[in-house]
Amino acid sequence: MSLSVLVFIFLVVGVALIGGIAAIAFWFATSSRRGRPAKETPEQYLARTFDGRPHVVTYGDIPLPSQEAVVGEAYARGYQLVQVATVEGQPQPTLYFERIQTQSA
Repeated sequence: MSLSVLVFIFLVVGVALIGGIAAIAFWFATSSRRGRPAKETPEQYLARTFDGRPHVVTYGDIPLPSQEAVVGEAYARGYQLVQVATVEGQPQPTLYFERIQTQSA
């Protein structure tokens, strides 16, 4: 085999290896973010969670400083706390809220 054929073979193999490594790196970079929600602000969380549904359950995923803050914000949005459940391995308790029924005249 001539030297030019060997250089060509090494170039083709090198490009294929670099392309494969780049493709794998791209796949890992994009798939690791899939399924995880982006960080949302407390205001975004509250707007998404307390959106008018009759019942709301929070599963310890609350981006607010305390349970009292969540209960206060929920009340301000028309919800009342009806039950608190502690789940093992979860940093915050599960909170169950109901929409406050208003009396219309």
